[in-house]
Amino acid sequence: MIFIRVDGANIREIGMGHLYRMIFMAEHLYKKTGISPTFVISGYQETKDLLDRNNLKYIEINSKDETNEILKLSASSNKDVLIIDMLDREDNYIKKLVEKFIVISFDDKKGGAKYADVVINSVVGGSIERENCFHGTKYFLIRPEIGKYNLKKKKISSSVENILISLGGSDPCSLNLKMIDWLKKLKFPGKINWVLGPSVNDKELIVEHFNDLNLDITPIIDYKDMGELYYHSDLS
Repeated sequence: MIFIRVDGANIREIGMGHLYRMIFMAEHLYKKTGISPTFVISGYQETKDLLDRNNLKYIEINSKDETNEILKLSASSNKDVLIIDMLDREDNYIKKLVEKFIVISFDDKKGGAKYADVVINSVVGGSIERENCFHGTKYFLIRPEIGKYNLKKKKISSSVENILISLGGSDPCSLNLKMIDWLKKLKFPGKINWVLGPSVNDKELIVEHFNDLNLDITPIIDYKDMGELYYHSDLS
């Protein structure tokens, strides 16, 4: 079996990015192996909603006893695969899990990264001296609907006429409202697409405050084809 340990939530320390890319990873693994990974989650509602929408299996664990709860998941005599996409796991956490799983750790550069079977790290400055550590931007996971635009030619405009603003799938620090305050003095004659992700709170309030700006803003709620928006923007 393949397990994926990840969380997504509208919380400052977590956000939604790790969960989105592991959903892409799960879909890719299923296409390549025929195995549909099981997600291991802490039970945040945003995580469950997104996994349910994508018809993906998950198991909820008690994060206060996380190591033992994960160890209970595997009864196989052969090691199952455990993919962990959570930053900076402690040494003992990984050391215990590798006894029972083949552990693949994403974007971890401290503590437990020394003990994982494989480390895949696209974070700048995240290299560690060890075997089976794959580091650099070429290991960055990009969803296919975004990556395909990298293969297209694009004429770069000498002027900015279309701006894209997107602050992620969640917004625990209310950066969208702060961004509105920052842009109050901006004079811009072009068009702005402003994307609000699925776990951004107070979407109606944010859209209402767009009226405080003397700008041509189109609000876009939880848009799927972000690659298209990037491609057609002069500045993101």
